[in-house]
Amino acid sequence: MVAVLDELAVDRADVYGTSMGGRVAQCLAVRHSRRVRALVLGCTSAGGRHSIDRGGEVRRSLIQPDPVAARQALLELMYTPAWLAMHPGPYHTLGDRSMPAHARRGHLVASDGHDAWDALPGIVAPTLVLHTGFGGDEGDAEATGLPEVAHGPPQHRTLGLCDPVEVSTTRIGPEPVTPDPVHLTQRPLLTQSWLDLAFVHWATDPADVAPFLPAGTVPDTFDGATYIGLVAFRMHRVGWFRLPGIPYLGTFPETNVRLYSVDSLGRRGVVFRSLDASRLIPVAIARTVFRLPYLWSRMSISRRADTISYHSSRRWPGPRGAHSRVTIGIGEQIEEPTALEHFLTARWGMHNSFFGQSMYLPNTHPRWPLHRAELIECDENLVTAAGLPEQSGTPASVLYSPGVPVRFGRPARPGGIPTP
Repeated sequence: MVAVLDELAVDRADVYGTSMGGRVAQCLAVRHSRRVRALVLGCTSAGGRHSIDRGGEVRRSLIQPDPVAARQALLELMYTPAWLAMHPGPYHTLGDRSMPAHARRGHLVASDGHDAWDALPGIVAPTLVLHTGFGGDEGDAEATGLPEVAHGPPQHRTLGLCDPVEVSTTRIGPEPVTPDPVHLTQRPLLTQSWLDLAFVHWATDPADVAPFLPAGTVPDTFDGATYIGLVAFRMHRVGWFRLPGIPYLGTFPETNVRLYSVDSLGRRGVVFRSLDASRLIPVAIARTVFRLPYLWSRMSISRRADTISYHSSRRWPGPRGAHSRVTIGIGEQIEEPTALEHFLTARWGMHNSFFGQSMYLPNTHPRWPLHRAELIECDENLVTAAGLPEQSGTPASVLYSPGVPVRFGRPARPGGIPTP
């Protein structure tokens, strides 16, 4: 299931499982808790020592060679006689009609071996249990009984779910801040490397930046504050899909102004207010295809020993006079970055508005190698040119990194469903 989510670029999903599917869903919610936004368990159990043995007669009826008779036995196990009399079918969710007897036998063996009781406390997603299949010990789960149902969901409903339950969607808490990627990028949309990065950050009031974020996102905060970032670096060999990166047009200095965001699925990301770059063609493509606020600028990066300088002067589309001159002194490597340093650098996606819709573009890369840095010079007006409040005080954080290779996945809509 995780491989399917990764292939579809779905970061978090609402998961519903019935019977053996419910047992698979339990394992998913325990082993990959961050991938499960909400969990519905229908007509299932945790198995193991608390399960009720189905008995030899039931076992024999389910694995008998005659598929029609086996299916009828399954129907009688799933539903009460009253239900079957009122709803003659057909029933389309009771497994594969072509499943041979040995496969049904293997299914029963796998079901008998399931024991998730000790692992249930590891389920952190909001959970709804239908048919109270956990024997009255659902913990913090909400349990709902379905009338006239023995082991199966009501088939005459469109989804077969939640007739007596009103389901609502709510904003869930942010995903954990992790120094390593929270997802995989099996099929990259873009590849590139970010080299010789200077991270300069100022703390600010979330209310000051909230109006600048895409719909469906709010400022991401650390100890009540959010941050405005000025990040200068060298983009290296931008490439499409799995093709080799482009040496000239795909390599250039860049300086961006960014904010910190989180959406209703808890996905943390960044929002770019401006991205100055020195190559006109990449700027034009990024503005047209991805609707990113790239701007063409005259730029340079120079380094002497442990001092590195980044210069930028806006060309097009303006405003004219927008510029930055940042110089940092590179210090020792950080063995154990602080929680704030992870918060500011380990961002595994980007929120952006695309033709009026909010999108999330996930990325993956190795853990950041970070160094302490001293801000020697910072003469810039890119922050105010991006419409943000002027940051004249001492930065809350100044860091340097030699860089990482990066892979971007396909953009996803706010609900976590990838675009075609």
